[in-house]
Amino acid sequence: MKLLSCSFLVLLGTLLPLSVAAQKKKGASPAKPRPPIGQVAPNFTLADLKGRELVLRDLRADSSIKREGRIVVLLWWSATGPAVAKIDPVMNRLFKKYSGKGVRFFAINPFVCKDPDRKGTESLEIIREFKRIRRIQFPVLLDWKKKVSRRYRARHVPEVVVIDRQGALRYRGAVVTPLKKAGERQYRPYLEDALRAVLAGKMVPLKETRTWGNIIPY
Repeated sequence: MKLLSCSFLVLLGTLLPLSVAAQKKKGASPAKPRPPIGQVAPNFTLADLKGRELVLRDLRADSSIKREGRIVVLLWWSATGPAVAKIDPVMNRLFKKYSGKGVRFFAINPFVCKDPDRKGTESLEIIREFKRIRRIQFPVLLDWKKKVSRRYRARHVPEVVVIDRQGALRYRGAVVTPLKKAGERQYRPYLEDALRAVLAGKMVPLKETRTWGNIIPY
């Protein structure tokens, strides 16, 4: 019996490294935590639809505000996602209302791909066309390899984060509640509530909310 137990332990000891190696080969890795609310937002560089490379710290810069920058809203967005289509009018309204108050809006597309036949991806032509049709006035940034989406641990499109004048994350979650019926009583304008609070120098009422929409595949 002792011999059998020893043999089993030896076998287990040889199989475990193989199992770990197999996981590494498949690219499996422990889930990283999301950037904490209240800490500085991860910096990044992404190109827009015109090929211009934009850096987050530069997007926040505002020479008219000493020691502070602009408030930045990052929206994880896709051209063909049905959930995104529902909130595009909301985002357009917020852009018109708050862009003149020191808030900058940027969409991040993690579905962009150079292969037009690859399932679940979007070409540059499709992204440009849907941006035009939906009259999206703020820039769309292209997250080709989902590096920025991974750093922020974005889960859905649509999903937003709000970065304050000091560069800290103040809100992460949904733009609005996922309505089933227009005018539903439980409707909450999460993003606008967060913007009002940050602009007023107050605490955001709900720092994080549950996101909904189309899942970002990794």
